[in-house]
Amino acid sequence: MDPALFPVTQSTYFRPTVYKQRWFILIILSWLNFTNALLWISYASISDHVSKFYDVSLDSVNYLSLAYPVVTIILSLPAIWGIDKVGLRMTCISCGWINLISSLLRMASSDMYIPVKYRFPIAMIGQVIGAIAQPLAMFSPAKLASVWFPPNQRAIATTIAAMGNPFGILLGSVLPPYFINISLLNISIALMVIAFIGALLPTLGIYRSSPPVAPALSSDRLLQGYSFFGQLRICCRNYSFLLLSLAFGVGLGLFTVLSTLFEQILCPYGYTDEFSGTCGALLIGAGIFGSIVSGIAADKTKAFAEIVQFCFVGATFGIIAFSVLATFPSFDPAIGISVAWIGTFGVALYSVALELAAEISFPVSENVSTGLLVVSGQLFSVLFIVVSQYLRIPLNTNAFAQCTSAINTGRQDYWPLNVFLSSIATVVCTIMLFGFKAQYRRSLMETALFTTQDTYETDVEVSLSR
Repeated sequence: MDPALFPVTQSTYFRPTVYKQRWFILIILSWLNFTNALLWISYASISDHVSKFYDVSLDSVNYLSLAYPVVTIILSLPAIWGIDKVGLRMTCISCGWINLISSLLRMASSDMYIPVKYRFPIAMIGQVIGAIAQPLAMFSPAKLASVWFPPNQRAIATTIAAMGNPFGILLGSVLPPYFINISLLNISIALMVIAFIGALLPTLGIYRSSPPVAPALSSDRLLQGYSFFGQLRICCRNYSFLLLSLAFGVGLGLFTVLSTLFEQILCPYGYTDEFSGTCGALLIGAGIFGSIVSGIAADKTKAFAEIVQFCFVGATFGIIAFSVLATFPSFDPAIGISVAWIGTFGVALYSVALELAAEISFPVSENVSTGLLVVSGQLFSVLFIVVSQYLRIPLNTNAFAQCTSAINTGRQDYWPLNVFLSSIATVVCTIMLFGFKAQYRRSLMETALFTTQDTYETDVEVSLSR
């Protein structure tokens, strides 16, 4: 172990300290991810109704979802730099108020008194503004875990913060089909209330970006400075990190395209909007359970790479099963099981992969490694959503269809897309199994520098004054 690889500034005696307030800040970041995901996906499971209300095509409705990954890609580097520059406190506050502005515009676009020709442009502007908050929320979980949490709690902290996003996707997928008959405006008002809470919590509840004493030697506050572009160079020269970015990106892209197109994939074969929403709920619900299990396992075993590889295998089998079953009518239970299987393994690898990226890219800041992984995911999300528009076949009958989209636009068969997604998942899974090797650089540094005198002050109360 070459100490020169990890230049550390420390006193002759360092006593790591953790604070109770870390859990409150963690809940706030999770809520921000939850709110942002709700704003992103809430139209996907009711795309036929949204298409009718805004008087636009289904492809235009899909572009509402596409706005998030596109904006995240464009703003990724400024967001990564900004999180380090302004700190977690201002990052959370900014994210909360951007979400609120987005929800207000979405609410305005849902008002029946707004002329039809203005509704969709207002909704798209609101969606783009909401997309600005996504990199702030999604790039921060591993950073928060590193700054506020000790090594034996990082994986579960990252899981809790990051799982706000899929939990938002869960509610955003399952609830709108059941409430759309009330009105799109009422759904938008509910989203605005949630976003308002998300704006107040960090504004009134977070007073500092980092604790007075760091929880571990690997905390950013103890590392000598690396420039922003220097950290990017470290990542770009790290073969393991690049391979993980590729695999993570493909996985997130597959998740995004399924979350966005569940209704359109299943509708032609007789599955209702409500069942499509239920599939979205199963995907995330099972995923949250799997994430908790994988996060605890990662904290206990530190086997980050093995857990990620295991989850890739499980998710790939689930995608193949869904792709086959989704082309037959009346297979509701089997499709539900396959979707839950994908969620259990696919969503579970998300937070562990973020921690793995932090381990293998150290001493790069956690928001840099997380940001690059998420950007990779957004690139593949855009690619897969665009490609999906060409991997479908128009059919002449709506005999099975029970949702409005098929009746209005003609039935579309997505089996070519299913084959494509299954093939991509299989290739990436094989690469991860046989080509990925990991060196846990952060853990090695902590092991090398910790001495027997280093013990934790646990759950210390501290005044969170600026």
